[in-house]
Amino acid sequence: MATASYDHTVVIYNTSTPLVEVDDDDVLDDTDDPALAGQPSLRYTEVHRIKVDSNPEAILFHPKSTALLYTLRSSHLLYYVNLDSWEIKTKSFNPHPMDTHVSFSVLNMALHPSGKLIAFQTGDNRGTAGERILFYGTEVEETDRLGCIWTGAEGDDFVMPRMDWLPDGTGLM
Repeated sequence: MATASYDHTVVIYNTSTPLVEVDDDDVLDDTDDPALAGQPSLRYTEVHRIKVDSNPEAILFHPKSTALLYTLRSSHLLYYVNLDSWEIKTKSFNPHPMDTHVSFSVLNMALHPSGKLIAFQTGDNRGTAGERILFYGTEVEETDRLGCIWTGAEGDDFVMPRMDWLPDGTGLM
């Protein structure tokens, strides 16, 4: 588990309670986590804390690798934390590697069901063009933007647009 906080930290946790066997009767439905259904007293212990320069906005575990991805309010970068070594690598959202201008913030990330693509929802564009959803490969070395959807939705101080992939990966909602 990980948290992103307005105190400028990203904190990563591990379970500190041993998991127990779960009886099928304890699981409520297909969306219920069997470990939590059978163990409501499950607890977590902090294993690593990352102090960042501004508010972290979005975090995402990549289930097919040992990485946590996060974005910051005042940064043009996507941050990759290796969960084995705690090494942090970055990838720029700007097309040119020397461009460090921050023209938007990434407020939400959604991993495609294939694990090969991430959708990034932008915010803070106060113009009339609306927010965007950007598409990139999951690896830090994959720097090319694969696509962009202009949503037409305008964000404000009270609306935080969110999106996610359809379960079969054929679209976003």
